[in-house]
Amino acid sequence: MVEYIRKIAASVNKATTNRTPMVKVLAEELDRLDPRDFLPEAQYDFVILRMNIRGYNEDHLHQSGLPSMDHLLDVLDHFAGAGSSARIREFDFVASDDLRRIIERDYRELSLILFPAGAWKSTVVLAGSILEAILVDQLTASSEVKALVKACEKSPKTKRIDKGQWSMYQLINVATEIGVIPKDRASAIDVTLREYRNVIHSDVELKKKYFCTEAEASLAKGALDAVCNYLDAHALHHQPLHVDSDE
Repeated sequence: MVEYIRKIAASVNKATTNRTPMVKVLAEELDRLDPRDFLPEAQYDFVILRMNIRGYNEDHLHQSGLPSMDHLLDVLDHFAGAGSSARIREFDFVASDDLRRIIERDYRELSLILFPAGAWKSTVVLAGSILEAILVDQLTASSEVKALVKACEKSPKTKRIDKGQWSMYQLINVATEIGVIPKDRASAIDVTLREYRNVIHSDVELKKKYFCTEAEASLAKGALDAVCNYLDAHALHHQPLHVDSDE
């Protein structure tokens, strides 16, 4: 969404003379952005940077100099999208506070940096990693849920979920079986997401002819968001559960 502005800023940074015309172009493009679409911690910095870039003139004796383009690039990382009012998804359904902080950090990077920049492979990998963390959290969220997982026939009996030993396929199967996610949602989690770990290895990517394009990245992020939308309203550990005492 703002990748082209980042490129303009990089060009300004490289210019050693006659910067003014390029800085003017940069200022014009920054004027298209609404400060309210930045995350709160970056809104003030964006306004001040834009003001100083607008006023830059390399021939003016009293100008204070061109603002740092590196600072501008950092601020642009906090742009949440046109018309977004900087709303980033919340993960109130995640039971673990520590895991929630990691998931929020990774989702912000996915949404604000990787996907907008066209980093398709990185988008698929991080979307899969986030979903995996969410499913592990949901399957260990309470003693009642753990009892359902333990009793589930599809649960791997020789692998520990809390040690990261379950595959995405196993996490999805068990989550579907005990009702963490609905069966129709499981089928919507494309192979792009279920096999995200394979994408990391170039040899596997070549052998399986599994290439990441915008389509795969969109499916991966869409599948992740669909699961999150469901859990916002139907997280199993937020619902009244009944587990038989003999289980």
